[in-house]
Amino acid sequence: MKNSTRKKLLLVEDEVIQAMTGKMTLEKHDYQVITVDSGEKAVELAACTSDIDLILMDIDLGSGIDGTEAAAQILQNRDLPIVFLSSHTESAIVEKTEKITSYGYVVKNSSITVLDASIKMAFKLFDAKISERKKKEQLKISEQKFRTLFDHSPISIWEEDFSELKKQFDLLRPTEGKNWRSYFEKNPGEVARFASLVQVVDINNTGISFLQSDKKNLLGPNLTFGFNADSFEMFREELIALAEGKTYFETEISVSTSLEGIKSAFLGLAVAPGCTDTLSCVIVSCFDITERKRAGLALQQQNETLQQTEESAREANELFQTILDTIPQAICWKDINSVFLGCNANYAKMVGLSDTRAIIGKTDRDFAWTSEETDHFLKMDRKIMETDTVQTHIVETAFKETENEILLETNKSPLHDKNGKVCGIMVSCMDITRRTEGR
Repeated sequence: MKNSTRKKLLLVEDEVIQAMTGKMTLEKHDYQVITVDSGEKAVELAACTSDIDLILMDIDLGSGIDGTEAAAQILQNRDLPIVFLSSHTESAIVEKTEKITSYGYVVKNSSITVLDASIKMAFKLFDAKISERKKKEQLKISEQKFRTLFDHSPISIWEEDFSELKKQFDLLRPTEGKNWRSYFEKNPGEVARFASLVQVVDINNTGISFLQSDKKNLLGPNLTFGFNADSFEMFREELIALAEGKTYFETEISVSTSLEGIKSAFLGLAVAPGCTDTLSCVIVSCFDITERKRAGLALQQQNETLQQTEESAREANELFQTILDTIPQAICWKDINSVFLGCNANYAKMVGLSDTRAIIGKTDRDFAWTSEETDHFLKMDRKIMETDTVQTHIVETAFKETENEILLETNKSPLHDKNGKVCGIMVSCMDITRRTEGR
């Protein structure tokens, strides 16, 4: 830890008098200054002195390595702001320093006002660089988290590009006005043509399994894979909703699969934040209700839309939260110790929270489960994470000793870090109380 709030500068100058004069002048301007008289000493000192904040580097340093070479060697091991000092003004000398990551070039014998301003500007540029690096790191972490949750979600999720379709809407709008239903009824062949314009950008593992195909067969202009007559009717309604400017659409669909025949699903479509004008990113989620349809159970759905409140590094989180809030199940995810890291709106509502962020840092013991229910939930968490297995269709009670007792159908999946190690758990559940009562 530094002993002073003053910035510590390393002045590299082989002329003793200039080094002493520079040191005294800079210390009068509230800097700490240490000096060395060669490039080799500068490299050695920078490697073993952790509290140096900035280096003032002379270029011509006598018989040893020059300032540019010393700076290059220092920057191989440390990221420090370096300002070059030189009596040379020739373009060749200046260009030589431009090949080094530096933060300024000051001609010797410039006034202390100029030198001080150059140092302060170097600090500002360096701080801006560090800030930008942190933003990129945060964005990368957000993208990795989204990728993990996307790949391991128990819900089928597609990312689709409707931008070419949007262009067709804009071309037809002047002549067709807003009566899109009439247009597609008069031109039924347009539904298939519009479907061919949609690009499937990505699909998660659950979506691939749902359609019983390989991922390579599903990407690209292949939206109609598994479509049947009912699917095209559904897609027509989807087209009408998008053409009328809606950013969310939901319906029940059926698709044809090679192994299981017709399968049923509840579909939710959401236009990603910032893509309303282009439809270049549309998130489609499908929840398989085939077994429930066969059993005569009705699917109850609640969806919530996430408002876009932040930008840049948080865009991936916003997109992820939007996806979660279009899913009919209550979903949460926890760390390796079963501490909550987040949830969707349906889960927050179920446990009595007004905001999804309020769940972060809590555990199951913070909610109105009974002690028996809590022990059961945590025991299942540990089992799934320790064995790295997925558990589905778990039927369990919640809020058993309250007037809000419900019956849940729960799926639990382990989450993995980038090295494939289990780092937490995702839980998805749905209230099936009414469906059970109706049997």
